[in-house]
Amino acid sequence: MRLVKAESEHLSPPGEEAYFPHKLFQRIVEALVYAENLEDYVRIQFAEKYLDVYDDIRYSFFAAIKYVLPPSSYITAVLNMNYIER
Repeated sequence: MRLVKAESEHLSPPGEEAYFPHKLFQRIVEALVYAENLEDYVRIQFAEKYLDVYDDIRYSFFAAIKYVLPPSSYITAVLNMNYIER
């Protein structure tokens, strides 16, 4: 997420609204979903530190996940999001 913040800060045109690096964030979401060697702890920490706290990150996460997962998996992921063991 530090990369997302850095890209947002440095690529925002001066005097314009905030820039959010959607493509980079989508790649991060894809890594969270598909990385086989990623511990569940990392996914849980991501949810607790970012998805549960920041509405804009949660919105961007769900916007990105629909491009990362096939449609049937996307619906299942959304329905199960509240059931992640914490």
